[in-house]
Amino acid sequence: LDLMRSYAATQSQLFLKLRLPASLPFVFTSFKVGVAVSLVGAMISETETSNAKGLGFSILSQVQTGNVADLWILLLLSSLIGIILVSAVGWLQRLLVPWERRA
Repeated sequence: LDLMRSYAATQSQLFLKLRLPASLPFVFTSFKVGVAVSLVGAMISETETSNAKGLGFSILSQVQTGNVADLWILLLLSSLIGIILVSAVGWLQRLLVPWERRA
């Protein structure tokens, strides 16, 4: 930041060349959390609205009927959907933020 100021960089140059690239890894981390939470929120809202085609309603109906085998299949399916969505955001992060070092 001090170096760019010593080169008389404008505020827009500071933002585009320094602040935005430095903040992108944190933005994508929040996207990953948001995707996972939105999946859980969608499944919970499906149980309340009685949407018979939704995954959340199917899980709730299997719990009420006591069908444990189908319940485990639905839980594994929902976790697989979550893994795929978070992995998609991670892939997008690797594509758009190549300068970030991975441990």
